[in-house]
Amino acid sequence: MHTLDQVNQALIKGEYFWVDIARDGVTLFERPGHPLASPQPLTPADAYEMAKRYFESKRPRIDRWFVTVDLQRTQADKDTGFLTNAVFSLHQAIETLYGCFLLVRTLYIPRLHNIKFLHSLSEGLDRRLIAA
Repeated sequence: MHTLDQVNQALIKGEYFWVDIARDGVTLFERPGHPLASPQPLTPADAYEMAKRYFESKRPRIDRWFVTVDLQRTQADKDTGFLTNAVFSLHQAIETLYGCFLLVRTLYIPRLHNIKFLHSLSEGLDRRLIAA
C-alpha cells in the first residue's frame, strides 16, 4: 500500500513502474482535488541512484539462482529430476541477469519471460552481449 504522496513522488522522479501504472492503469479511486502528479524525467543523479539500487537488489538474487543451479546439478547423479530443476533455475538466473542489465542501463524492463527477446534488447545496448 502506498500513499498518494509516495506515488506522486515516484511519478515526479519518473520511476518507470509508477509511470507505466499512471499511463496504462485504470484509476479505481481518485479523491477530488488529489490528482496523480505528472511524470517527470529523472535527473542524472536520481537515475544513477535508481540504477545502483536496482543492481544492488538484483545481484543477490542472481547469485542465489546460480548457487541453486550448482546444488541441483550435484544432486543429479542421485536423481535425474534435479537436472530438470537445474535447467529451470539456470533459465531463471539468465532471465534475472538480463533484467538486471536492462534495469541498470535503461531503468526499465518489460514484463515478460522470453530470454531471446531480453537478449535482443540487451545486445542492442551492448554489442558484447551478442556472443552470450
